[in-house]
Amino acid sequence: MIVKQGSFSCEFFPPKTMGGVNGLYKVINEYEALQPTYFSITFGAGGGIVDSTSQLVSSLNEKFNTPIVPHISCLADSKENILDLLQQYKNQGVNKLVVLRGDVIPGVQQAKPIWKYASNLVSFIREHTGDYFAIDVAAYPECHPESNSLYSDVETLKIKQDEGANRAITQYFYNIDSFFHYRDLCHKLGVSLPIIPGIMPILNFSNLKRFSLRCEAELPRWLVKQMCHFTDELSQYNLGLDIVTRLCEQLLAEGVDELHFYTLNGFKAVNTILQRLGLSVADVSTTNN
Repeated sequence: MIVKQGSFSCEFFPPKTMGGVNGLYKVINEYEALQPTYFSITFGAGGGIVDSTSQLVSSLNEKFNTPIVPHISCLADSKENILDLLQQYKNQGVNKLVVLRGDVIPGVQQAKPIWKYASNLVSFIREHTGDYFAIDVAAYPECHPESNSLYSDVETLKIKQDEGANRAITQYFYNIDSFFHYRDLCHKLGVSLPIIPGIMPILNFSNLKRFSLRCEAELPRWLVKQMCHFTDELSQYNLGLDIVTRLCEQLLAEGVDELHFYTLNGFKAVNTILQRLGLSVADVSTTNN
């Protein structure tokens, strides 16, 4: 796939209510007017709701023209169910996947992982479907919480590549040097697949701190200090827009072709950033986060 610089994709999660689903349809309709490369759909918090993901993918495929890309993980009931799911997606015309191991969350009832690593699932998909699916995998510029070192983390990505992954999408980051250092190390160790920066808007700083602590994404000291200068959420939100816009500007200036936005099922913040980057003309006056 040829990607022009300034292209972007968007990630959404399956809502738990029909009201949430209807709200998501409206949000995705707004994004579609901006011509993103694709919409990805996660398997939900905890990675256990495969059915809701496949149902939402089917519904979105009927309603929208933008390619829909489901996440698929090792957290499934059986290999047979994975094969059934792959066939469902093929029948729907889905030809791209985001393949992840899936994180086991304490206290959340989930299926046990069928495989230990995402690379095993990538290999399984290639074994049974050949080159039909384009496969994206995860990358961690600041190191996966379970990795011993950044080197071992990059070596894990190399295995995913060798098993058939086509591209990688990173965990979000706010220290741009961590991305470029990681990308350089990947090239040094033989990882040649494109590495797409994952971009997380700062909608609520308190929530971001809690989530970052859990997934071990770094919040730089300078960012925390700036955020703590403000006591109201609106000022923190506006500062977050400035910080993330600047991050995207720097990435694009250094030749990054594509950005992947973790939308949190909202539109306003991402669209504001895209407007500032010259990638959107949508009016944000009546939209939510």
